Amino acid sequence: SELKSSSTTVVPALASYLTGVGGLARAVDREGVMGAYEYLEEAVGIDPTFLPARAKLLQSCAALIGVTDSTAGSVECAALIPPPDGRRSAEVWAASAAIQRAMRNDRLAVQFMQRAVGLCAGDAELQLRLGRDLQSIGELDEAEHAFHRAVDLRPDYWEGHFYIGYLDYVRGNYE
Repeated sequence: SELKSSSTTVVPALASYLTGVGGLARAVDREGVMGAYEYLEEAVGIDPTFLPARAKLLQSCAALIGVTDSTAGSVECAALIPPPDGRRSAEVWAASAAIQRAMRNDRLAVQFMQRAVGLCAGDAELQLRLGRDLQSIGELDEAEHAFHRAVDLRPDYWEGHFYIGYLDYVRGNYE
């Protein structure tokens, strides 16, 4: 699009990536998400080692699942991109977890988030997402531990404090 037609020497993979990211940010329906997906797929096709493009491609799959709310679409979307291997970034693992979560594969989402946290243990947001995934499968002690790690990493992280309090409420630890 605009970057591709400009006279600058932008790498084609980066141009497709930026167009896809912009489209994904504006997408509100299936067509918009599919358009963003196609640009991100193009970026990955040009450079398969371009990890941010792979992560956003996975996020576009999760967005597509969200706007279609279709199990068939979920399975088809997840099949387009194989699960990440150990060499990929924490962001790719987290995006893969989002797809599994959208498909209601909560245990697999937890496994993927654990891999993401293992690669980037100092990220409070990843810790929080891991805690929410653990909570969804009933692992409340582990979830609480993840929420506390998130708050330890970022003491002003209100969501972490919220989930710690919510678990206390669920357990009946309130006065």
